[in-house]
Amino acid sequence: MVLGYDGPEAMADYHQMFMDERASCGDETLVSPGVVNEEFVALCPTVLAEDGDEGLKIGARAQRFFAEAIQYWAAPNLQPPAHNTDKVDNVAYLKAKVAEVEAANIEAIKRGDMPARDSRYFSGGIWSVDHPFGDADKAIEYVRRLEAGGVTDCMCMIQMGTLTQDQCLETIRIWGEKVIPQFANAAAAGK
Repeated sequence: MVLGYDGPEAMADYHQMFMDERASCGDETLVSPGVVNEEFVALCPTVLAEDGDEGLKIGARAQRFFAEAIQYWAAPNLQPPAHNTDKVDNVAYLKAKVAEVEAANIEAIKRGDMPARDSRYFSGGIWSVDHPFGDADKAIEYVRRLEAGGVTDCMCMIQMGTLTQDQCLETIRIWGEKVIPQFANAAAAGK
């Protein structure tokens, strides 16, 4: 299982690294010789609503709170997560934060404080809004991108920060009624 914060294209790269490593190992290196589990699971934050713009808005607010909380608890000298962001453009805030993280990473590489990395991994990770935040169509498109990169299972992280119980349940309902059937039907048809 990998954390899906870097987005589907990065998951494809991680999957390829996993498969390359797997191919270089013999059965004698396995914990359970002869038993190979090649499932590749991505944990992805998601918030869905019938109105895609509303799903993106509440998803971005929840993602912001989640990212700020993780940073605060990892380094308590930082500011605690903002609570009153319901009237703020959290999508714009997160996009600016991603740009800030990317710039800081590039400077750290130049100073030699960070190993050089492929620029695709400067997505800002937990600050990114490139997740299934929106409606069922957005989630279906996102899962197809994951699937194209080798992800076999998508675990949904729904209960984040500012989400209400009703918003969590709505996300679960939409996944169950509209998203999962798209993939379950294809699996049943052998596609």
